Amino acid sequence: MPGAALEPTTHPGSPNPAPAAGVVDADTPAQRRKMAIEVINALDACDVPHGVIVVDDLHRITHPQTYEFIDVMLER
Repeated sequence: MPGAALEPTTHPGSPNPAPAAGVVDADTPAQRRKMAIEVINALDACDVPHGVIVVDDLHRITHPQTYEFIDVMLER
């Protein structure tokens, strides 16, 4: 499911962009942390040396799980 978090992007290897849903479905902070680490590792494995993750309309996100996920991403 961590790959679903990458789907809205156009990173190399993304076959078909689609909305992400996995972060909200992760029930525990440990699951969200594991998911974030898997996403980071997937991005690190890409052939692109640099990139940007854009979160548009962040103020509209109402699920605290999403912010926990972003916090873990920022830590790494």
